[in-house]
Amino acid sequence: MKYVTLILVSLFAGCAGSPSPEQHLYFLSADIQPGVINEEMTIGIGVVDVAPYLQRSEIMLQIGPQELRPARYHQWAEPLQASVRRYLRDRLSTDLATAVDTNRQFRDNWQMQIDITVDKLHGDLDGQVLLDAHYLIHGIADPTLKKRNRVRITGNQIGSGYAALVDAEEALLDSLARQIAKDVESL
Repeated sequence: MKYVTLILVSLFAGCAGSPSPEQHLYFLSADIQPGVINEEMTIGIGVVDVAPYLQRSEIMLQIGPQELRPARYHQWAEPLQASVRRYLRDRLSTDLATAVDTNRQFRDNWQMQIDITVDKLHGDLDGQVLLDAHYLIHGIADPTLKKRNRVRITGNQIGSGYAALVDAEEALLDSLARQIAKDVESL
């Protein structure tokens, strides 16, 4: 009995002494170029919604046909919904050379509003990355101005690891912003 107790105490001491894995926090950061902004037109980003599975701190990874796994030690530094809103604001401001606002208190100054829903944003074990989203662009003063679109964009990670996954997700959000800007300009 003495040996069993000694072995158990040794095992527990060994477990208690092992270091816990390090947390890694990631955020979306649009690479914007300062330029001339047309202040006469303001576009607003209204609703930005992300699928419920993305409303958690962990970065999601698809590990099977219908199985997603949250990355326990690789997490978003802030709610993904807030990051996507700010990221698209910055990208669209650059792509459209127009003021893009996210503060709904100033909605009366907006000429157009963009509402965005992100249904999927994750990578898989093979380095494939997926963004599935839809959006509505509509005029504030002229409600007849409307454009709906749904996009499904895929890409590949360059490199391995979660930092490369976040970089690939940013590239997909860049593609989404370019498509939204194209549709805004067509109105």
